[in-house]
Amino acid sequence: MCVKKPVCLRLSEVVLAAVGLATEGRLWNWVPASYAKLEEAERKILTRAIPTPFEMTKVAQLGTVVVPCSDAEKRAEAKNLVLIHGFAGGNAVWATAMFASSYAVKNPQHVNVMLASPAGVPHPPPPLDPTSEEAKARNRSWLRRIALSAWENGLTPMSIARFVGPYGPQLVQNVVQRRISFMSEGSAMRDGRVDLTELGAYLYHNWALKPSGERAMTTHLIPGAHAVRPLVDLLTPENVKMPLTFIYGDRDWMDYRNGLEIVQRFKREGRATDLIRVPNAGHQMFLENPDGFNQVLVDCLTR
Repeated sequence: MCVKKPVCLRLSEVVLAAVGLATEGRLWNWVPASYAKLEEAERKILTRAIPTPFEMTKVAQLGTVVVPCSDAEKRAEAKNLVLIHGFAGGNAVWATAMFASSYAVKNPQHVNVMLASPAGVPHPPPPLDPTSEEAKARNRSWLRRIALSAWENGLTPMSIARFVGPYGPQLVQNVVQRRISFMSEGSAMRDGRVDLTELGAYLYHNWALKPSGERAMTTHLIPGAHAVRPLVDLLTPENVKMPLTFIYGDRDWMDYRNGLEIVQRFKREGRATDLIRVPNAGHQMFLENPDGFNQVLVDCLTR
């Protein structure tokens, strides 16, 4: 007679099995992000937003959306509008304003420059006197020290989405819900024009995948959205030979007065430049008031 021995599992094996079951197997693939899912999420958003045919492709290894002129008769004479943005960050282009402005200064014959709520415009504030009470209070803040250390070591907010693994998608969805609570009732983020589930999926996969453009956050920016090489020094009447426009939301956390300082300098030289504030919009004006933002672009290109 054969008697089977009872199967004894270690506690660690039971815990791992339970966690694996609870996370639907995602424990074994800690970061459940993929380029295929990112493209799928992006295509859903674009299909909802763009009524005409478009193509998703890559240019210089950057994900690029091509929307041909919808009027076939005017297509040959149509202007090319290139929109470069840093939204979502992970695989997008952070510090876009600095890169685009540098290109424009070197190639003025090709472009008109429109900067939408750009980071890195002003000079950073002068360092505090280390003997002042404010400086001492900052040095006593352990949270501030941790944040600065993380920044100096190349960690970004996107790193959190990777660190929490299978809990990242829900974390990002919570961030989206929290973010829209600060927006006005008329925002496209709150009235149904933007599908928040699709947006959350796009954000998550962009953040959690292998970092690329986000590296510019800690190489080209210093804490506080200040640039290592401020745009106020680059965008001068001597350097910029093309029309220049700054666009901000009327509730933008970026201070529009930084762009206004540059605009006023250009106007004193008799140069074509402008600053426009999109109503009912914050920093992400293209999401909060897409119609208003698009109209500003059209007006700038056709005036």
